[in-house]
Amino acid sequence: MKKIIFILLLVFTQHAYCQKEAYHWYFGTNTGLDFSNTHTESTSLGNVLGVPSTVQGPISTFEGCFSISDKDGNFLFASDGITVYNKNLVTMQNGTGLLGHPSSTNSGIVIPVPDNPSLYYIITAPDRNNTAPGLCYSTVNMSANGGLGAVVLKNVSLTFGSSGYPITHAYENLTAVGHANGKDYWVVSRVRSKIFAWLITSAGINVTPVISEIGMDLGIPTIAPSSIGVGTTKISPDGKRIIHADYRFDSNHYLTIGNFDTSTGKASSFQFISTYLENLYSLEFSPTANYLYFTAIERGDRGLYMKPINNISAPFTRILPNANIDNVQLGPDNRIYAIGNQQSSLWIILDPDNGGTQIAEVPNKFISPRLPRLGLPPFITSFFNIKPIKGKEIVCVGNSAEYSVEIPSIGSGTQQIAYLEWNFGDGTPVVKDYNMSSSITTYKQSHTYNIEGVYTIRVTPYLVNGLAESSKITTITNTVAECKVVTNRMIRSDLLPN
Repeated sequence: MKKIIFILLLVFTQHAYCQKEAYHWYFGTNTGLDFSNTHTESTSLGNVLGVPSTVQGPISTFEGCFSISDKDGNFLFASDGITVYNKNLVTMQNGTGLLGHPSSTNSGIVIPVPDNPSLYYIITAPDRNNTAPGLCYSTVNMSANGGLGAVVLKNVSLTFGSSGYPITHAYENLTAVGHANGKDYWVVSRVRSKIFAWLITSAGINVTPVISEIGMDLGIPTIAPSSIGVGTTKISPDGKRIIHADYRFDSNHYLTIGNFDTSTGKASSFQFISTYLENLYSLEFSPTANYLYFTAIERGDRGLYMKPINNISAPFTRILPNANIDNVQLGPDNRIYAIGNQQSSLWIILDPDNGGTQIAEVPNKFISPRLPRLGLPPFITSFFNIKPIKGKEIVCVGNSAEYSVEIPSIGSGTQQIAYLEWNFGDGTPVVKDYNMSSSITTYKQSHTYNIEGVYTIRVTPYLVNGLAESSKITTITNTVAECKVVTNRMIRSDLLPN
Protein backbone atom coordinates (compact mmCIF):
# COMPACT_ATOMS: atom_id res chain seq x y z
CA MET A 1 0.00 0.00 0.00
CA LYS A 2 1.30 3.45 -0.88
CA LYS A 3 2.04 5.76 2.02
CA ILE A 4 1.76 9.52 1.49
CA ILE A 5 3.59 12.03 3.69
CA PHE A 6 2.31 15.58 3.14
CA ILE A 7 4.68 18.54 3.14
CA LEU A 8 4.62 20.52 6.35
CA LEU A 9 3.33 24.07 6.03
CA LEU A 10 6.48 26.15 6.04
CA VAL A 11 6.36 29.25 8.20
CA PHE A 12 8.86 32.02 7.52
CA THR A 13 9.10 35.16 9.60
CA GLN A 14 11.73 37.80 9.89
CA HIS A 15 12.46 40.49 12.41
CA ALA A 16 15.07 43.21 12.60
CA TYR A 17 16.09 44.47 16.00
CA CYS A 18 16.31 48.13 15.17
CA GLN A 19 17.56 50.78 17.51
CA LYS A 20 15.64 50.48 20.76
CA GLU A 21 16.04 54.19 21.44
CA ALA A 22 12.55 54.52 19.92
CA TYR A 23 10.86 52.00 22.25
CA HIS A 24 8.91 54.48 24.41
CA TRP A 25 6.50 57.08 23.02
CA TYR A 26 4.72 59.70 25.15
CA PHE A 27 2.22 62.05 23.53
CA GLY A 28 -1.27 63.54 23.67
CA THR A 29 -3.14 63.79 26.94
CA ASN A 30 -0.97 61.72 29.27
CA THR A 31 -0.87 58.69 27.01
CA GLY A 32 1.83 56.67 25.28
CA LEU A 33 2.96 53.43 23.66
CA ASP A 34 5.52 50.95 25.03
CA PHE A 35 7.26 48.77 22.42
CA SER A 36 9.18 46.88 25.10
CA ASN A 37 5.89 45.30 26.20
CA THR A 38 3.87 43.99 23.26
CA HIS A 39 0.94 41.62 22.95
CA THR A 40 -1.71 40.35 20.55
CA GLU A 41 -4.61 42.70 19.76
CA SER A 42 -7.96 42.05 18.13
CA THR A 43 -8.15 44.39 15.12
CA SER A 44 -10.19 45.06 12.01
CA LEU A 45 -7.93 42.52 10.23
CA GLY A 46 -8.11 39.89 12.94
CA ASN A 47 -5.52 39.21 15.60
CA VAL A 48 -2.27 41.15 15.18
CA LEU A 49 0.85 40.17 17.12
CA GLY A 50 3.44 42.50 18.59
CA VAL A 51 1.24 45.53 19.27
CA PRO A 52 2.79 47.95 21.80
CA SER A 53 1.07 48.41 25.15
CA THR A 54 -0.74 51.61 26.03
CA VAL A 55 0.81 53.41 29.00
CA GLN A 56 0.10 56.49 31.07
CA GLY A 57 2.55 59.30 30.39
CA PRO A 58 3.71 62.52 32.05
CA ILE A 59 3.02 64.79 29.07
CA SER A 60 -0.15 66.66 28.19
CA THR A 61 0.47 68.29 24.83
CA PHE A 62 -1.54 69.32 21.81
CA GLU A 63 1.26 68.63 19.32
CA GLY A 64 4.92 68.78 20.29
CA CYS A 65 6.51 65.87 22.13
CA PHE A 66 9.69 63.81 22.06
CA SER A 67 11.29 60.98 24.02
CA ILE A 68 14.37 58.77 24.10
CA SER A 69 15.40 55.39 25.51
CA ASP A 70 18.84 53.84 25.83
CA LYS A 71 20.19 51.30 23.35
CA ASP A 72 18.65 48.47 25.38
CA GLY A 73 15.19 50.03 25.26
CA ASN A 74 15.11 51.44 28.81
CA PHE A 75 13.18 54.71 28.96
CA LEU A 76 15.31 57.75 29.82
CA PHE A 77 13.27 60.94 29.42
CA ALA A 78 10.51 62.72 27.52
CA SER A 79 9.33 66.30 26.99
CA ASP A 80 6.68 68.55 25.49
CA GLY A 81 9.39 71.04 24.53
CA ILE A 82 9.21 73.00 27.78
CA THR A 83 9.48 70.48 30.64
CA VAL A 84 11.69 67.38 30.68
CA TYR A 85 10.44 64.31 32.58
CA ASN A 86 12.80 61.59 33.80
CA LYS A 87 12.32 57.83 33.82
CA ASN A 88 10.17 58.09 36.95
CA LEU A 89 7.82 60.39 34.99
CA VAL A 90 8.58 63.39 37.21
CA THR A 91 10.31 66.64 36.29
CA MET A 92 14.02 66.17 35.67
CA GLN A 93 16.49 68.21 37.71
CA ASN A 94 16.71 71.68 36.08
CA GLY A 95 14.27 70.33 33.50
CA THR A 96 11.92 73.30 33.13
CA GLY A 97 11.95 76.35 30.89
CA LEU A 98 13.07 74.86 27.58
CA LEU A 99 12.11 76.98 24.57
CA GLY A 100 10.12 74.51 22.52
CA HIS A 101 6.33 74.54 22.63
CA PRO A 102 3.49 72.01 23.04
CA SER A 103 1.81 73.53 19.99
CA SER A 104 4.86 73.19 17.74
CA THR A 105 4.54 70.46 15.10
CA ASN A 106 7.96 69.18 16.19
CA SER A 107 8.79 70.81 19.51
CA GLY A 108 12.05 68.93 19.78
CA ILE A 109 14.18 65.88 19.10
CA VAL A 110 16.87 64.08 21.13
CA ILE A 111 20.36 63.30 19.81
CA PRO A 112 22.86 61.05 21.67
CA VAL A 113 26.27 62.71 21.92
CA PRO A 114 28.72 60.50 19.98
CA ASP A 115 31.29 58.68 22.14
CA ASN A 116 29.61 59.81 25.37
CA PRO A 117 26.74 57.50 26.39
CA SER A 118 25.75 59.75 29.31
CA LEU A 119 25.13 62.92 27.30
CA TYR A 120 22.21 63.86 25.07
CA TYR A 121 21.37 67.00 23.13
CA ILE A 122 17.78 68.23 23.08
CA ILE A 123 17.08 70.39 20.03
CA THR A 124 13.90 72.47 20.44
CA ALA A 125 11.70 74.39 18.01
CA PRO A 126 9.14 77.05 19.02
CA ASP A 127 5.64 77.32 17.60
CA ARG A 128 4.53 79.82 14.96
CA ASN A 129 3.24 82.33 17.52
CA ASN A 130 6.37 82.33 19.69
CA THR A 131 9.30 82.37 17.27
CA ALA A 132 11.61 84.64 19.29
CA PRO A 133 13.97 81.91 20.57
CA GLY A 134 14.35 80.10 17.24
CA LEU A 135 15.98 76.67 17.32
CA CYS A 136 17.90 75.97 20.53
CA TYR A 137 19.88 73.15 22.05
CA SER A 138 20.16 71.96 25.64
CA THR A 139 22.28 69.20 27.17
CA VAL A 140 21.13 66.36 29.43
CA ASN A 141 23.66 64.45 31.55
CA MET A 142 22.16 61.06 32.44
CA SER A 143 24.90 60.29 34.96
CA ALA A 144 23.71 63.16 37.15
CA ASN A 145 21.23 62.93 40.02
CA GLY A 146 21.78 59.25 40.69
CA GLY A 147 21.09 58.22 37.09
CA LEU A 148 17.84 60.18 36.80
CA GLY A 149 19.59 62.83 34.72
CA ALA A 150 19.77 66.60 34.81
CA VAL A 151 19.65 69.39 32.25
CA VAL A 152 23.15 70.88 32.55
CA LEU A 153 23.05 73.39 29.67
CA LYS A 154 19.92 75.13 28.46
CA ASN A 155 18.58 77.08 25.47
CA VAL A 156 21.62 77.87 23.34
CA SER A 157 20.45 79.30 20.01
CA LEU A 158 21.40 77.74 16.69
CA THR A 159 22.26 80.35 14.08
CA PHE A 160 21.91 80.33 10.31
CA GLY A 161 25.40 81.09 9.10
CA SER A 162 25.77 83.12 5.94
CA SER A 163 22.05 82.98 5.07
CA GLY A 164 21.33 86.25 6.83
CA TYR A 165 18.15 84.81 8.32
CA PRO A 166 17.39 85.89 11.89
CA ILE A 167 16.75 83.12 14.41
CA THR A 168 13.09 84.19 14.60
CA HIS A 169 12.46 82.73 11.14
CA ALA A 170 12.87 79.14 12.36
CA TYR A 171 10.12 77.19 14.02
CA GLU A 172 7.89 74.09 14.05
CA ASN A 173 9.97 71.60 11.98
CA LEU A 174 12.98 69.46 12.93
CA THR A 175 14.42 66.14 11.87
CA ALA A 176 17.69 64.27 12.39
CA VAL A 177 19.61 61.49 10.66
CA GLY A 178 22.85 59.60 11.14
CA HIS A 179 26.01 60.70 9.34
CA ALA A 180 27.43 58.39 6.67
CA ASN A 181 30.32 57.60 9.01
CA GLY A 182 27.93 55.67 11.24
CA LYS A 183 28.86 57.71 14.29
CA ASP A 184 27.82 61.36 14.01
CA TYR A 185 24.45 63.01 13.30
CA TRP A 186 22.83 65.78 11.31
CA VAL A 187 20.05 67.96 12.75
CA VAL A 188 18.03 69.40 9.90
CA SER A 189 15.32 72.06 9.51
CA ARG A 190 13.67 73.92 6.66
CA VAL A 191 13.66 77.68 7.07
CA ARG A 192 12.00 79.66 4.28
CA SER A 193 13.86 78.81 1.05
CA LYS A 194 16.70 76.82 2.56
CA ILE A 195 17.57 73.55 4.28
CA PHE A 196 19.92 73.94 7.24
CA ALA A 197 21.94 70.98 8.56
CA TRP A 198 24.01 71.18 11.74
CA LEU A 199 26.64 68.48 12.30
CA ILE A 200 26.80 66.85 15.74
CA THR A 201 30.02 65.07 16.69
CA SER A 202 31.72 64.06 19.93
CA ALA A 203 33.21 67.58 19.93
CA GLY A 204 29.76 69.17 20.06
CA ILE A 205 27.42 70.95 17.64
CA ASN A 206 29.04 72.70 14.69
CA VAL A 207 27.54 76.19 14.89
CA THR A 208 28.12 76.76 11.16
CA PRO A 209 25.34 74.92 9.33
CA VAL A 210 25.47 73.38 5.89
CA ILE A 211 23.02 75.41 3.78
CA SER A 212 21.12 74.11 0.75
CA GLU A 213 18.96 76.29 -1.48
CA ILE A 214 15.50 74.92 -2.22
CA GLY A 215 14.29 77.49 -4.75
CA MET A 216 10.91 78.24 -3.19
CA ASP A 217 10.68 80.75 -0.35
CA LEU A 218 7.88 80.16 2.14
CA GLY A 219 8.27 83.74 3.29
CA ILE A 220 8.64 85.35 6.68
CA PRO A 221 6.76 83.46 9.40
CA THR A 222 3.45 84.96 10.43
CA ILE A 223 0.85 84.05 13.00
CA ALA A 224 -2.42 82.22 12.31
CA PRO A 225 -4.38 81.96 10.13
CA SER A 226 -1.68 82.07 7.43
CA SER A 227 0.63 79.57 9.19
CA ILE A 228 3.46 80.04 6.70
CA GLY A 229 6.22 77.49 7.23
CA VAL A 230 4.27 75.14 9.48
CA GLY A 231 4.68 71.51 8.48
CA THR A 232 6.78 68.44 9.05
CA THR A 233 10.27 67.80 7.66
CA LYS A 234 11.49 64.19 7.41
CA ILE A 235 14.54 62.36 6.08
CA SER A 236 14.18 58.76 4.93
CA PRO A 237 15.66 55.97 7.09
CA ASP A 238 18.44 55.38 4.55
CA GLY A 239 19.28 59.08 4.63
CA LYS A 240 18.86 59.58 0.89
CA ARG A 241 15.62 61.60 0.68
CA ILE A 242 14.32 64.71 2.43
CA ILE A 243 10.77 66.00 2.30
CA HIS A 244 8.78 68.90 3.74
CA ALA A 245 5.00 69.20 3.96
CA ASP A 246 3.67 72.73 3.53
CA TYR A 247 0.81 73.18 5.97
CA ARG A 248 -0.43 76.38 4.37
CA PHE A 249 1.74 78.40 1.99
CA ASP A 250 -0.69 78.81 -0.88
CA SER A 251 -3.53 76.86 -2.47
CA ASN A 252 -1.13 74.33 -4.03
CA HIS A 253 -0.11 72.91 -0.63
CA TYR A 254 3.24 71.58 -1.76
CA LEU A 255 5.23 68.53 -0.87
CA THR A 256 8.86 69.58 -1.35
CA ILE A 257 11.08 66.54 -1.90
CA GLY A 258 14.79 66.32 -2.63
CA ASN A 259 17.91 64.23 -2.21
CA PHE A 260 20.06 64.30 0.93
CA ASP A 261 23.73 63.41 1.33
CA THR A 262 24.57 62.15 4.81
CA SER A 263 28.30 62.59 4.09
CA THR A 264 28.05 66.34 3.49
CA GLY A 265 24.67 67.42 4.87
CA LYS A 266 23.74 68.90 1.48
CA ALA A 267 20.25 68.62 0.01
CA SER A 268 19.64 68.88 -3.72
CA SER A 269 17.43 68.12 -6.75
CA PHE A 270 14.20 69.46 -5.28
CA GLN A 271 10.79 68.81 -6.76
CA PHE A 272 7.59 70.62 -5.79
CA ILE A 273 4.52 68.41 -5.82
CA SER A 274 1.16 70.17 -5.70
CA THR A 275 -1.38 68.26 -3.63
CA TYR A 276 -4.18 70.84 -3.29
CA LEU A 277 -4.85 69.20 0.08
CA GLU A 278 -5.63 71.70 2.79
CA ASN A 279 -3.46 71.63 5.90
CA LEU A 280 -0.79 69.05 5.09
CA TYR A 281 0.66 67.98 8.41
CA SER A 282 2.64 64.80 9.07
CA LEU A 283 4.97 62.72 6.90
CA GLU A 284 6.53 59.28 7.12
CA PHE A 285 8.64 57.10 4.86
CA SER A 286 8.26 53.34 4.67
CA PRO A 287 11.31 51.49 6.08
CA THR A 288 12.96 51.11 2.66
CA ALA A 289 11.69 54.53 1.50
CA ASN A 290 9.63 53.00 -1.30
CA TYR A 291 6.49 54.83 -0.19
CA LEU A 292 5.58 58.12 1.44
CA TYR A 293 2.64 58.40 3.82
CA PHE A 294 1.25 61.80 4.77
CA THR A 295 -1.79 63.39 6.37
CA ALA A 296 -4.03 66.41 5.98
CA ILE A 297 -5.70 67.40 9.22
CA GLU A 298 -8.61 69.72 8.60
CA ARG A 299 -11.93 69.94 6.80
CA GLY A 300 -12.86 67.58 3.99
CA ASP A 301 -9.27 66.61 3.18
CA ARG A 302 -8.59 65.17 6.63
CA GLY A 303 -7.10 61.70 6.40
CA LEU A 304 -4.19 59.48 5.38
CA TYR A 305 -2.57 59.51 1.93
CA MET A 306 0.10 57.45 0.17
CA LYS A 307 2.45 58.14 -2.74
CA PRO A 308 5.19 55.96 -4.28
CA ILE A 309 8.60 57.59 -3.89
CA ASN A 310 10.07 56.23 -7.13
CA ASN A 311 7.23 57.85 -9.06
CA ILE A 312 6.66 60.94 -6.98
CA SER A 313 4.67 62.66 -9.73
CA ALA A 314 2.13 59.82 -9.76
CA PRO A 315 -1.27 60.56 -8.21
CA PHE A 316 -1.48 60.07 -4.49
CA THR A 317 -3.95 57.62 -3.00
CA ARG A 318 -6.26 58.35 -0.11
CA ILE A 319 -6.38 55.33 2.17
CA LEU A 320 -8.93 54.76 4.92
CA PRO A 321 -11.03 57.74 3.78
CA ASN A 322 -13.43 57.39 6.70
CA ALA A 323 -10.75 57.35 9.41
CA ASN A 324 -9.88 60.56 11.26
CA ILE A 325 -6.11 60.12 11.08
CA ASP A 326 -3.86 63.10 11.80
CA ASN A 327 -0.30 61.81 12.39
CA VAL A 328 1.92 58.91 11.36
CA GLN A 329 5.23 57.64 12.74
CA LEU A 330 7.43 54.67 11.87
CA GLY A 331 7.86 52.30 14.79
CA PRO A 332 10.84 50.20 15.86
CA ASP A 333 9.04 47.13 14.45
CA ASN A 334 9.06 48.65 10.91
CA ARG A 335 5.31 49.22 11.01
CA ILE A 336 3.80 52.69 10.73
CA TYR A 337 1.49 53.81 13.54
CA ALA A 338 -1.26 56.39 13.08
CA ILE A 339 -3.37 58.36 15.53
CA GLY A 340 -6.14 60.96 15.37
CA ASN A 341 -6.93 63.95 17.54
CA GLN A 342 -9.01 62.69 20.50
CA GLN A 343 -9.61 59.38 18.72
CA SER A 344 -9.62 56.17 20.76
CA SER A 345 -8.36 53.98 17.89
CA LEU A 346 -4.80 53.14 16.93
CA TRP A 347 -4.15 52.36 13.27
CA ILE A 348 -1.22 50.17 12.21
CA ILE A 349 0.11 50.01 8.65
CA LEU A 350 1.36 46.44 8.69
CA ASP A 351 2.97 46.52 5.24
CA PRO A 352 4.27 50.06 4.66
CA ASP A 353 6.76 48.88 2.02
CA ASN A 354 3.90 47.42 -0.03
CA GLY A 355 1.80 50.56 -0.27
CA GLY A 356 -0.31 50.17 2.85
CA THR A 357 -2.67 47.48 1.60
CA GLN A 358 -3.01 46.07 5.13
CA ILE A 359 -4.03 48.61 7.75
CA ALA A 360 -5.34 47.29 11.04
CA GLU A 361 -7.50 49.42 13.32
CA VAL A 362 -7.26 48.68 17.03
CA PRO A 363 -10.51 50.09 18.46
CA ASN A 364 -10.57 51.52 21.97
CA LYS A 365 -6.79 51.32 22.25
CA PHE A 366 -6.80 54.65 24.08
CA ILE A 367 -9.26 55.27 26.91
CA SER A 368 -10.59 58.76 27.71
CA PRO A 369 -9.32 61.08 29.07
CA ARG A 370 -5.88 59.74 28.05
CA LEU A 371 -6.31 60.23 24.31
CA PRO A 372 -3.97 61.25 21.48
CA ARG A 373 -4.00 64.81 20.19
CA LEU A 374 -2.17 65.83 16.99
CA GLY A 375 1.44 64.98 17.81
CA LEU A 376 3.64 61.88 17.87
CA PRO A 377 7.29 61.89 18.98
CA PRO A 378 9.95 62.14 16.24
CA PHE A 379 13.18 60.16 16.33
CA ILE A 380 16.47 60.14 14.47
CA THR A 381 15.27 58.56 11.24
CA SER A 382 18.32 56.34 10.83
CA PHE A 383 17.28 54.56 14.04
CA PHE A 384 14.98 52.65 11.68
CA ASN A 385 17.56 51.83 9.01
CA ILE A 386 18.18 48.23 10.12
CA LYS A 387 17.65 45.72 7.36
CA PRO A 388 16.29 42.23 8.06
CA ILE A 389 18.07 39.10 6.89
CA LYS A 390 16.83 37.91 3.54
CA GLY A 391 16.52 34.22 2.66
CA LYS A 392 14.45 31.57 0.94
CA GLU A 393 10.92 31.22 2.22
CA ILE A 394 11.02 27.43 1.78
CA VAL A 395 14.01 25.60 3.19
CA CYS A 396 14.39 21.88 2.58
CA VAL A 397 16.51 19.40 4.51
CA GLY A 398 19.82 18.79 2.74
CA ASN A 399 19.53 21.76 0.37
CA SER A 400 21.89 24.71 0.58
CA ALA A 401 20.15 28.07 1.06
CA GLU A 402 21.64 31.54 0.76
CA TYR A 403 21.00 34.33 3.28
CA SER A 404 22.00 37.97 3.03
CA VAL A 405 21.99 41.03 5.24
CA GLU A 406 22.37 44.66 4.22
CA ILE A 407 24.72 46.92 6.19
CA PRO A 408 24.38 50.46 4.75
CA SER A 409 27.43 51.72 6.69
CA ILE A 410 30.12 49.95 8.71
CA GLY A 411 30.78 53.12 10.73
CA SER A 412 34.12 54.53 11.77
CA GLY A 413 36.38 54.90 14.79
CA THR A 414 35.28 52.93 17.84
CA GLN A 415 31.86 52.47 16.24
CA GLN A 416 33.22 50.68 13.16
CA ILE A 417 32.00 47.13 12.56
CA ALA A 418 34.94 44.68 12.54
CA TYR A 419 33.04 41.51 11.63
CA LEU A 420 29.64 39.84 11.43
CA GLU A 421 28.91 36.69 13.40
CA TRP A 422 26.40 34.32 11.75
CA ASN A 423 24.70 31.80 14.05
CA PHE A 424 22.41 29.41 12.16
CA GLY A 425 20.80 28.03 15.30
CA ASP A 426 21.39 24.32 14.60
CA GLY A 427 24.47 23.78 16.72
CA THR A 428 26.97 24.13 13.89
CA PRO A 429 29.93 26.46 14.53
CA VAL A 430 29.25 30.16 14.12
CA VAL A 431 30.66 31.83 11.01
CA LYS A 432 32.65 35.05 11.41
CA ASP A 433 32.78 37.27 8.34
CA TYR A 434 35.72 39.68 8.57
CA ASN A 435 35.33 40.88 4.98
CA MET A 436 33.93 44.25 6.02
CA SER A 437 34.35 47.15 3.62
CA SER A 438 32.86 50.60 3.10
CA SER A 439 32.36 49.62 -0.56
CA ILE A 440 30.19 46.59 0.33
CA THR A 441 26.61 46.90 1.57
CA THR A 442 25.31 43.32 1.20
CA TYR A 443 26.92 40.36 3.01
CA LYS A 444 25.98 36.76 2.18
CA GLN A 445 26.32 33.29 3.69
CA SER A 446 25.05 29.86 2.60
CA HIS A 447 23.99 27.08 4.94
CA THR A 448 22.57 23.57 4.75
CA TYR A 449 20.24 22.19 7.42
CA ASN A 450 20.28 18.42 7.89
CA ILE A 451 17.41 18.02 10.36
CA GLU A 452 13.82 19.24 10.24
CA GLY A 453 12.83 21.90 12.74
CA VAL A 454 12.41 25.58 13.49
CA TYR A 455 15.66 27.54 13.54
CA THR A 456 16.55 31.13 14.35
CA ILE A 457 19.37 32.65 12.33
CA ARG A 458 21.10 35.51 14.11
CA VAL A 459 23.60 37.99 12.68
CA THR A 460 25.51 40.00 15.28
CA PRO A 461 27.82 42.89 14.34
CA TYR A 462 30.98 43.19 16.45
CA LEU A 463 32.79 46.51 16.74
CA VAL A 464 36.54 47.06 16.56
CA ASN A 465 36.64 47.24 20.37
CA GLY A 466 35.42 43.63 20.51
CA LEU A 467 31.95 44.47 21.83
CA ALA A 468 28.74 43.21 20.22
CA GLU A 469 26.48 45.95 18.86
CA SER A 470 23.37 44.50 20.50
CA SER A 471 21.01 47.14 19.14
CA LYS A 472 21.76 46.02 15.56
CA ILE A 473 21.31 42.27 15.91
CA THR A 474 19.19 40.91 13.06
CA THR A 475 17.33 37.59 13.03
CA ILE A 476 15.01 35.45 10.99
CA THR A 477 13.09 32.38 12.07
CA ASN A 478 12.33 29.74 9.44
CA THR A 479 11.05 26.21 9.37
CA VAL A 480 13.13 23.49 7.71
CA ALA A 481 11.10 20.56 6.41
CA GLU A 482 11.60 17.25 4.65
CA CYS A 483 10.56 18.10 1.11
CA LYS A 484 9.96 14.51 -0.01
CA VAL A 485 6.97 12.32 -0.72
CA VAL A 486 7.41 8.70 0.33
CA THR A 487 5.49 6.42 -2.02
CA ASN A 488 6.94 3.20 -0.63
CA ARG A 489 10.08 2.09 1.11
CA MET A 490 12.09 1.95 -2.09
CA ILE A 491 11.07 5.18 -3.85
CA ARG A 492 11.56 8.79 -2.81
CA SER A 493 10.68 11.79 -4.99
CA ASP A 494 11.72 15.40 -4.53
CA LEU A 495 8.77 17.78 -4.42
CA LEU A 496 10.88 20.89 -4.68
CA PRO A 497 13.88 21.61 -6.87
CA ASN A 498 17.22 22.40 -5.34
